[in-house]
Order: sequence, then structure tokens, then C-alpha cells
Amino acid sequence: MSAGTIPLLDVRGLRVYVHTKDGTVRAVDGASFKIERGEALGLVGESGSGKSMTCQAIMQIEPRPAAVIEEGEVLLDGEDLLKKSARDMQRVRGNRIGMILQDPLSSLNPVMTIGDQLIEALRLSDKTSKRSQLRQQAIVALERVGIAKADQRVHAYPFEFSGGMRQRVAAAIAIARYPDLLIADEPTSALDVTTQHRFLELLKDLKRERGMSLLLVTHDLGVVAGTCDRVAVMYGGRVVEIGKLEQILRQPRHPYTRALLKAVPQFHGRRLERLFQISGEPPNNREDLPGCHFAPRCSEVDQRCDAEYPPTVHYDDASCTACWRLVPEDET
Repeated sequence: MSAGTIPLLDVRGLRVYVHTKDGTVRAVDGASFKIERGEALGLVGESGSGKSMTCQAIMQIEPRPAAVIEEGEVLLDGEDLLKKSARDMQRVRGNRIGMILQDPLSSLNPVMTIGDQLIEALRLSDKTSKRSQLRQQAIVALERVGIAKADQRVHAYPFEFSGGMRQRVAAAIAIARYPDLLIADEPTSALDVTTQHRFLELLKDLKRERGMSLLLVTHDLGVVAGTCDRVAVMYGGRVVEIGKLEQILRQPRHPYTRALLKAVPQFHGRRLERLFQISGEPPNNREDLPGCHFAPRCSEVDQRCDAEYPPTVHYDDASCTACWRLVPEDET
């Protein structure tokens, strides 16, 4: 990252609360991170850490009226998306930011052909081209994501495609208008290993060919290892550590990041070693915890951890950690 440059995406102190009959859930509780142009950032953490809700808030598709963006900023090229009108956000979605949802069936209309859904997406930014021209663009988009016989498949319905192919179609729709940023929310969770590898290679190709930025959301550190430039680790609705990929994998600073890495399956020769399990349970986000959210499960906890949330220690423009054990003595 270059000092003084404006990042493509800058999320600052984002808070999203979900109001239910059983109380308020702090789904996102002050998350902050940046994505540079052409950069791939992996957002990792256990289920319930706030990853998906963060992405939905960026796109302003959080499940309303229960979910409310309480505060924060989501800056795209310096402009706060949270201050834009619904009409303006329609222009941002697809044109500036594309999104692949975790379940492709939830983003594909079962009674429309694949081609019609692509044409509908293309029509949002191209009001002048004829339908035949848009259909050809749709075929090109399908070919770009590796769909064989795209000129025939364009007439198919989602149920006629396998899970891996539906995920590719979702990607084709998301990138049809060549967005500056692609958000991929757990895009490989329902795919077999071979299809997963091919899909991740597709994302890397798109990033390289178009200079596109990528926000890859996953609970699997193995997925980000061959795809991302930096990693942001999320826990209890907050980003607890950000760093370059190699630093996160080799020298993680936060106890939670180290625990996540220990939980990755390890092989000793042909034998799978006993799986490590993080003790305890993820935090109940209905409770307003004054201290570090990971403190109840942390083996390095002390009195400060329970009393107050730690300040974020910045090492450079690309990495930071929120942990009391890393705060310099003169700042305590």
C-alpha cells in the first residue's frame, strides 16, 4: 500500500445490529479494513463472526427491517456508500461492486433461463443494445467462466446445472459488467475439491486479467492460501488481525489467528494428526462484552482482556492486531 493513496474500499467502524424478539444481536460490532485496487483480501473466521453480514452491509442488502446499520463508513473511492440513496446504490451494485452469494440457488431465478438472467444484469448498465447483442455478451460471459457450449447452455434453467456450474453462472452474472470489486461470500463451500480448485483459479484469472479487487469470505484458511494477498481475521463482529498472507500463515500475532491455524487438518506422512479444537463457544453477540470477545476462550488471557477491549496496534499500512499482549508498555 502506498501512503497517501485512497484505497478502493475502506470500511471504518461498521456496526450492524439485528433486532429480534429475544434481544439485539451485534452481528458486526465495529469492523474496519481496507482493500486496495487489484488486491485480494481474505476475510476469515468461524461461522457467526460477522463476515457475511459485513458483506451485505457493504452492498446494503442486509435483511431489513431487522438488521440496521447503526454507524460506520463504507468508502468506495472515498465516497460513503451508506449515504447514497437506494437509486444510487442500484448503480453501484454490479457496475462498481459485484457479489457472489454463498448459495448460488438463492441468487438465481429458477423460472428464468440462464441467458435471460444474464441479459437482465447487462441491461441495467446498457439500455441501448439490442437483445441479440446482449445475448451474445451473455454467451461471452459464460465462456469466460468456463461454461462449455455456452451458446446452447444460455437457454438452460438453473436446475439443469450442477452446483459447480451454478456457482460459475453466479460469477458470470456478478462480473458481467466488469465491477471494480468482486465480493465472493463462501463461494466454494458447496463444491467438491476439484471444482473448488477450478473456481478459485477462475477468480485469480479474473483478478489478473481485469485488475479487479477481490473480497473472498471463507472460514477455510486453506482457501485463502493460494488466492489472497492479505488476510483479515474476524471474531465476534470485529476484525482482530490483518496482515499479509505469508505473515498470517507463518507468524500470526493474535491468539485467535493462531488457534484457527492449529485447527487446520495436519498430516504426518499419510496419517492425519488429531484435530485441534478451539475450546469454548463463540461469543453470544446479544451480550455487550466490555473486554476482548475472545478472552473466554483464550489461553493467554489476563485481567486487562476481560476489563476493556484492546486498542488496535498498527505495524504498517497493511497489518494490524487488536490484542492487549501486543500493546506497547507506553500505551497501556
